[in-house]
Amino acid sequence: MDINIEENLKLVPIDQVNGADLSSINKILSNENVTRYLPINTHHSLEDTESFLNQFLNKNSHLWFIKFQENIIGIIDLIKNSDQSMNLAYILDENYWGKGIGSKIIGSIVNYAFISLSAEVIKAPVISGNVGSEKVLFKNGFTKSSTADFNGLEVTIYEVKKDS
Repeated sequence: MDINIEENLKLVPIDQVNGADLSSINKILSNENVTRYLPINTHHSLEDTESFLNQFLNKNSHLWFIKFQENIIGIIDLIKNSDQSMNLAYILDENYWGKGIGSKIIGSIVNYAFISLSAEVIKAPVISGNVGSEKVLFKNGFTKSSTADFNGLEVTIYEVKKDS
Protein backbone atom coordinates (compact mmCIF):
# COMPACT_ATOMS: atom_id res chain seq x y z
CA MET A 1 0.00 0.00 0.00
CA ASP A 2 1.33 3.43 -0.96
CA ILE A 3 1.55 6.02 1.79
CA ASN A 4 0.63 9.42 0.38
CA ILE A 5 2.30 12.19 2.36
CA GLU A 6 1.31 15.12 0.18
CA GLU A 7 0.46 15.71 -3.47
CA ASN A 8 3.92 15.04 -4.93
CA LEU A 9 5.46 13.00 -2.11
CA LYS A 10 4.71 9.36 -1.33
CA LEU A 11 6.15 6.09 -0.11
CA VAL A 12 5.79 3.12 -2.44
CA PRO A 13 6.36 -0.41 -1.07
CA ILE A 14 9.25 -2.33 -2.57
CA ASP A 15 8.58 -5.99 -3.21
CA GLN A 16 10.85 -6.26 -6.20
CA VAL A 17 13.29 -3.94 -7.93
CA ASN A 18 13.49 -3.31 -11.67
CA GLY A 19 16.47 -1.93 -13.59
CA ALA A 20 15.31 1.71 -13.52
CA ASP A 21 14.66 1.54 -9.76
CA LEU A 22 18.07 0.00 -9.19
CA SER A 23 19.74 2.72 -11.22
CA SER A 24 17.95 5.47 -9.24
CA ILE A 25 19.02 4.02 -5.87
CA ASN A 26 22.54 3.38 -7.16
CA LYS A 27 22.85 7.05 -8.11
CA ILE A 28 22.04 8.01 -4.51
CA LEU A 29 24.32 5.39 -2.93
CA SER A 30 27.25 6.23 -5.20
CA ASN A 31 27.34 9.72 -3.62
CA GLU A 32 30.02 9.82 -0.90
CA ASN A 33 28.20 12.68 0.87
CA VAL A 34 25.26 10.31 1.39
CA THR A 35 27.19 7.17 2.32
CA ARG A 36 29.43 8.89 4.86
CA TYR A 37 26.41 8.74 7.19
CA LEU A 38 25.69 5.07 6.47
CA PRO A 39 27.32 1.87 7.73
CA ILE A 40 27.99 0.84 4.11
CA ASN A 41 30.60 1.59 1.49
CA THR A 42 29.90 3.92 -1.40
CA HIS A 43 28.37 1.90 -4.24
CA HIS A 44 30.38 1.59 -7.44
CA SER A 45 28.10 -0.74 -9.39
CA LEU A 46 24.49 -1.77 -9.84
CA GLU A 47 25.46 -5.12 -8.30
CA ASP A 48 26.47 -3.35 -5.07
CA THR A 49 23.04 -1.71 -4.90
CA GLU A 50 21.14 -4.86 -5.83
CA SER A 51 22.91 -6.82 -3.09
CA PHE A 52 22.20 -4.03 -0.59
CA LEU A 53 18.47 -3.95 -1.39
CA ASN A 54 18.14 -7.74 -1.42
CA GLN A 55 19.34 -7.99 2.16
CA PHE A 56 16.30 -5.93 3.21
CA LEU A 57 13.84 -7.67 0.91
CA ASN A 58 14.72 -10.98 2.57
CA LYS A 59 14.17 -9.80 6.17
CA ASN A 60 11.12 -9.10 8.29
CA SER A 61 11.24 -5.64 6.81
CA HIS A 62 8.87 -3.02 5.44
CA LEU A 63 10.78 -1.25 2.68
CA TRP A 64 9.55 1.69 0.59
CA PHE A 65 10.85 3.91 -2.17
CA ILE A 66 10.56 7.60 -1.33
CA LYS A 67 9.12 9.24 -4.43
CA PHE A 68 8.86 12.93 -5.19
CA GLN A 69 7.07 13.85 -8.41
CA GLU A 70 7.32 10.14 -9.38
CA ASN A 71 11.14 10.16 -9.10
CA ILE A 72 12.83 7.90 -6.56
CA ILE A 73 14.69 10.15 -4.12
CA GLY A 74 15.42 7.61 -1.39
CA ILE A 75 14.39 4.55 0.56
CA ILE A 76 12.99 4.02 4.02
CA ASP A 77 12.85 0.82 6.03
CA LEU A 78 11.12 -0.43 9.15
CA ILE A 79 12.46 -3.69 10.60
CA LYS A 80 10.37 -5.49 13.18
CA ASN A 81 12.24 -6.68 16.25
CA SER A 82 11.20 -9.64 18.40
CA ASP A 83 9.39 -7.33 20.82
CA GLN A 84 6.96 -4.57 19.84
CA SER A 85 9.76 -2.28 18.71
CA MET A 86 10.91 -1.47 15.19
CA ASN A 87 14.15 -0.11 13.79
CA LEU A 88 13.90 2.76 11.33
CA ALA A 89 16.45 3.59 8.67
CA TYR A 90 16.24 5.92 5.72
CA ILE A 91 18.39 7.28 2.91
CA LEU A 92 17.58 10.48 1.07
CA ASP A 93 19.17 11.89 -2.09
CA GLU A 94 21.47 14.78 -1.15
CA ASN A 95 19.56 17.10 -3.52
CA TYR A 96 16.56 16.87 -1.15
CA TRP A 97 18.36 17.51 2.15
CA GLY A 98 17.25 20.57 4.11
CA LYS A 99 13.89 20.92 2.34
CA GLY A 100 11.64 19.46 5.04
CA ILE A 101 11.02 16.24 3.12
CA GLY A 102 12.80 14.05 5.69
CA SER A 103 10.64 15.41 8.51
CA LYS A 104 7.42 14.79 6.58
CA ILE A 105 8.47 11.25 5.66
CA ILE A 106 9.52 10.30 9.19
CA GLY A 107 6.33 11.74 10.68
CA SER A 108 4.21 9.70 8.28
CA ILE A 109 6.12 6.45 8.71
CA VAL A 110 6.10 6.73 12.52
CA ASN A 111 2.33 7.22 12.42
CA TYR A 112 1.98 4.24 10.09
CA ALA A 113 4.15 2.03 12.33
CA PHE A 114 2.18 2.87 15.47
CA ILE A 115 -1.27 2.55 13.90
CA SER A 116 -0.93 -0.12 11.20
CA LEU A 117 1.96 -2.24 12.48
CA SER A 118 1.18 -2.02 16.23
CA ALA A 119 4.67 -0.83 17.11
CA GLU A 120 5.15 0.45 20.65
CA VAL A 121 8.66 1.88 20.18
CA ILE A 122 10.58 2.97 17.10
CA LYS A 123 14.37 3.20 17.26
CA ALA A 124 16.60 4.99 14.77
CA PRO A 125 20.40 4.74 14.81
CA VAL A 126 22.30 7.83 13.68
CA ILE A 127 26.01 7.87 12.88
CA SER A 128 27.96 10.57 14.70
CA GLY A 129 28.02 13.82 12.75
CA ASN A 130 24.72 13.37 10.94
CA VAL A 131 23.16 16.54 12.33
CA GLY A 132 20.45 16.64 9.65
CA SER A 133 19.03 13.27 10.69
CA GLU A 134 19.18 14.25 14.34
CA LYS A 135 17.09 17.36 13.60
CA VAL A 136 14.56 15.33 11.60
CA LEU A 137 14.16 12.84 14.46
CA PHE A 138 13.87 15.55 17.15
CA LYS A 139 11.14 17.26 15.10
CA ASN A 140 9.23 13.98 15.17
CA GLY A 141 9.42 13.41 18.93
CA PHE A 142 12.47 11.13 19.08
CA THR A 143 14.84 11.41 22.03
CA LYS A 144 18.36 10.08 22.58
CA SER A 145 18.22 6.72 24.31
CA SER A 146 21.72 5.24 24.09
CA THR A 147 24.97 5.03 22.18
CA ALA A 148 26.56 2.02 20.54
CA ASP A 149 29.43 0.90 18.40
CA PHE A 150 28.26 -0.42 15.03
CA ASN A 151 31.02 -1.93 12.90
CA GLY A 152 33.50 0.56 14.32
CA LEU A 153 31.18 3.56 13.93
CA GLU A 154 29.87 5.59 16.84
CA VAL A 155 26.08 5.50 16.69
CA THR A 156 23.47 7.30 18.77
CA ILE A 157 20.15 5.47 19.12
CA TYR A 158 17.08 7.69 19.11
CA GLU A 159 13.64 6.42 19.99
CA VAL A 160 10.03 7.48 20.12
CA LYS A 161 7.33 5.67 22.06
CA LYS A 162 3.69 5.33 21.13
CA ASP A 163 1.55 7.92 22.94
CA SER A 164 4.58 10.04 23.89
